[in-house]
Amino acid sequence: MKTKMSSVVGRVQETEERTKSLEAQVDRLTAENIKLTADMKILRDEHTEVLHNLFIFERKNNSLLHENNTLK
Repeated sequence: MKTKMSSVVGRVQETEERTKSLEAQVDRLTAENIKLTADMKILRDEHTEVLHNLFIFERKNNSLLHENNTLK
C-alpha cells in the first residue's frame, strides 16, 4: 500500500511540474503573441501611410504631366 501511495504522490508531483511548465509556456507564448500583434499593427499603419503618400505623389505627377502637355 505504501508503494502505491508513493507512486501516486510521485505521479501527482510530475503532473504538477508539467502543469507549471505548460503554464509558463502559455504565458511566454501569450506575451509573444501580444508583441507580434502590436508589430503587425505598426506595420499595417506604416503600409497605409506609404500607400497614401504614393497616391498623393501619383496624383501630383499626373497633374504635372497634364500641365506639361497643355503647355506644349
